[in-house]
Amino acid sequence: MLLQIHPTGLLIGAVLFLTCSLTANEQLVELKQTTDRWVELRTRLAEEKTTWNSEKEVLKTSIQTLNANVSSIDESLQFYDNSIEELRNELNTAKQDEAKRQATTDQIAQQVETYEDRIQSMSTRLPDPLKDKIKPLLSKIPKDPENTLTPLANRMQNVVAIMTTIDEFNQSLTLSRSVRALDSEQSIEVRALYWGLSYGIATNTSGNKAWLIKPDKDTWQWIDYNDNAAAVNEIFLVYDKKADPEIVTIPFQTDH
Repeated sequence: MLLQIHPTGLLIGAVLFLTCSLTANEQLVELKQTTDRWVELRTRLAEEKTTWNSEKEVLKTSIQTLNANVSSIDESLQFYDNSIEELRNELNTAKQDEAKRQATTDQIAQQVETYEDRIQSMSTRLPDPLKDKIKPLLSKIPKDPENTLTPLANRMQNVVAIMTTIDEFNQSLTLSRSVRALDSEQSIEVRALYWGLSYGIATNTSGNKAWLIKPDKDTWQWIDYNDNAAAVNEIFLVYDKKADPEIVTIPFQTDH
């Protein structure tokens, strides 16, 4: 039996064969592209995973560090809170102490001002040698105690210095020299011995004149004592170590 193939059938078969061949090639190309994309994605995924793991460790370490810092800060804040409370208590105590000191200072200031007033009032009744000695100290007493710039401590020291000087004078024998006017035209040099603040005697250089010096209300009176000039002169000779000590009697009368 003889098989006959029509030319048209051959052409159709060839077309089908070519179509099948092209489809297979395209599938291969597509498969290759899909595989490449899959490999690329796997690679990127691996890289991302590695990066993430690395960043995860960094973040973990950072979180631990932050937690440690937070704990340290909490402890510091607690310490500062305690310190602030202690400082607040100390400040309140200091304010109370300052108030007490200020009250004490005010009391001392009043006492110092009282002493200054008494000293100024008393200074007019002191003998001239003592007045001259404390004159520089008296000049330091503020004229306006309420508005003075002189520190209270300095004023107190000045008061103590004045009172000490007066007390030393009162407990000792003091020799002074001065020029005394006898009248409007004549004056002589005299020496005076003060027995503290009780009384004094005076004589001239020749020893023929004498005075008894007695405190009065506002001054010291010089009373002529010429009747006892020899006895007074003898006292000065003993004081100057020009005569042997001996009992010298002179009449004396106090106002008490």
